[in-house]
Amino acid sequence: MKKLDLKNLNSRIIRACKLDETLYEDIRGDKNALSQATLVVVLSSFAAGIGSISLIWKVGTIAAIIIGTLAALLGWCFWILIIYFVGMKIFAKPYSVSTLDFWQFAQFSGFAASAGLIRVLGSVAFVGTFVSFLSGIWLIAAMSVAIKKIFELDIRKSVFVCIISWLIEFIIIAVAVSLFINIKGAK
Repeated sequence: MKKLDLKNLNSRIIRACKLDETLYEDIRGDKNALSQATLVVVLSSFAAGIGSISLIWKVGTIAAIIIGTLAALLGWCFWILIIYFVGMKIFAKPYSVSTLDFWQFAQFSGFAASAGLIRVLGSVAFVGTFVSFLSGIWLIAAMSVAIKKIFELDIRKSVFVCIISWLIEFIIIAVAVSLFINIKGAK
């Protein structure tokens, strides 16, 4: 089993949070970047789980963290699949489509998830809602930068793809979480 290379991870997370476009040029050919991006997605999802502790009144602390983490992870998966489909089928330039594979796309979008690490503060009283809102905006901005680089789009099209895809993903996850909470509450 190959060991995860953490050498540049901190720097890459900071660069992704700063919306630094050059990050995506640097990681394009780096074989270690996919495992790093995967770790970023897991940490960001866990941060969302901790930030969702405000669900305690419904399901309890541990269940809230698990539900929040899984919802964020599934949400990210749905979001990038929707973005990939919309970006590839509607907006990508023909020459970029022929050279793009899904794992490279996942690598770029994984680093964009760095902005979601702030969601850990979602459980702090009086600021949780603001942090959740800020995180959503920041994630869309970070993903827009990644999409701009991977699909070679202008920033307006990248933002459009991200917002539309995020809205679709949000609806899917909101329905799933609602169903889960209702099922748990019915027991």
